[in-house]
Amino acid sequence: MNVLGIVTEYNPFHNGHEYQIKQLKEQTNADYCIVAMSGNFLQRGIPSILDKYNRTKMALLQGADLVIEIPSVWACSSAEYFANGGVNALLNTGVITHLGFGAETTKLTMLKTLAKIFVEHAPSIQSNLFSTVRSGKNYATARASSLNDLIAFVSANDTLTNSINSGDIHLLELAESNIDEILNSSNNILAIEYLKVLYKQNSSVIPVSLPRKGGTYNTPTITGKFSSATSIRNSIFDGENSNWIDAVPSSTKDIILNNEQVLVHEDDISSMLGYKLFLEKGKKYDTYADCSIELSNKIEKNIYDYEDFTQFRHLLKSKDVTYTRLSRILLHILLNIKKTDYELGKDLDYTPYLRILGFNKESKDLLGHIKHNCSIPMITKVANAYNILDSKTYSFFENDIYTSDIYNQIILNKFRDSSLLKNEFTHQIVIV
Repeated sequence: MNVLGIVTEYNPFHNGHEYQIKQLKEQTNADYCIVAMSGNFLQRGIPSILDKYNRTKMALLQGADLVIEIPSVWACSSAEYFANGGVNALLNTGVITHLGFGAETTKLTMLKTLAKIFVEHAPSIQSNLFSTVRSGKNYATARASSLNDLIAFVSANDTLTNSINSGDIHLLELAESNIDEILNSSNNILAIEYLKVLYKQNSSVIPVSLPRKGGTYNTPTITGKFSSATSIRNSIFDGENSNWIDAVPSSTKDIILNNEQVLVHEDDISSMLGYKLFLEKGKKYDTYADCSIELSNKIEKNIYDYEDFTQFRHLLKSKDVTYTRLSRILLHILLNIKKTDYELGKDLDYTPYLRILGFNKESKDLLGHIKHNCSIPMITKVANAYNILDSKTYSFFENDIYTSDIYNQIILNKFRDSSLLKNEFTHQIVIV
C-alpha cells in the first residue's frame, strides 16, 4: 500500500493544490493521500481566511483522504518548526510511504544535498549565521551567506568534500549554483526543511517534489487558472470582481460563497492584538516565541503608535527582520505562544498526538491501518483528549483549543453573531 503525505495550509484550496494532489498521487501510485494541515493560524503569521473545518472539507472534496492538524504552536512558526510539526505528524501515522511537496528547483538531489549539509554542519552554519545577522542582514540572507561560506570551506577540505560528494550531487555543481536564489524561494525553503526531518530520522519515506505551477505564492494579483493563494484572497476581499472563481475548484468556490459571513482578513485580529500588547506592556515581550529582547524593546517603544496589525508591522520593520517574522511574533503574542511552549513541544517530539480533522468515508480503511500502526494517541473528539493524553501532552494540546477560541472571538467581534460559531468541544469531525 502506497500512502502519500503532504504538509500544507490551503488558504484557500485552489487549482494548484488540486493539480499537486493529482500529480503526486499519480507519480507515487498512491492508494491514499494524507494531508497535515495548519489550523486557524498560519506559517506567515496570519489567520486563515476560513476556519480549519471548511478548509478540511475543501481538501477532502478534491483528492485528500484524511486531514490531520499540525499543532498550533508549529503551524504559525518558522519554516523549520512548521516542517517538523507537519512531517512528524505524517510520520506518526505509521503508514506514510511518500512525502510530496512543491519546489521551485527542479533538482530534488540538490535539495537533498542542501538538507544534508544543513544537518551535518549545523553548528558551523549557525555560528556564522548569528554573526552575519548581527551585522545587519536578515535571517534568509544570512543563511545563504553562511552556506556559501561553508561550501567554500568544505571545497578546500578533501575529507569533507568526499563526505558531501558521496551523496547524490557533487559539491562542485552545488558551488556553481545560485544558492541565494534557491534559499530565497518559498517552496525550496520548506522542501529543504522537510528533507532535513527525513534525513535526521533516517526515514525510509520517499520524498517526491513537483515544480510549482503558476505564479509564486505571494503574487498579489490573479494570473489565470493557476494563481497564488495570496492573489485569490486579495480578489475575494476586493469584493468588486470575481476573478478568483476561475482559480479555484467549483467545490472551493461554493464553500467560500456559502461562508462569506465568516471570512477572516488578517487585519481582523487588530483590536484583540492591540489589547494584548497593552496588557503585556512593561512585562517584556521576549518571553514569546521568536521574540528577541531588541524586538521586545522596539514593540514597547512604539506601542502608543499602534493602529492595526498591518500598520504596526510596517512600523516595526527593519532590514534585519523580515515582515513575515514580525507577523509571527505579533501572532505569538496574541495567541500566548511562548518560548516555553517551543521547549515543551520539542521535548514531546513535536507532534505527540494525531488530531483528526476529517476523512473521506470511502477511505475508512485508512483509519484502521493508522490505528494499527500509530504509536501516539489519536484525537477524533476533543472532549476525550483529557482522558487519553498525559498531563504534559494535554498542556501542549490546550494551545490548539485556545487558538481556535481566539479565532472564533475574531469572527464574533467582526460579525456579531454567535450562531455562526462552534467551539472545539462541539464541532464534529468532517466526513465527506
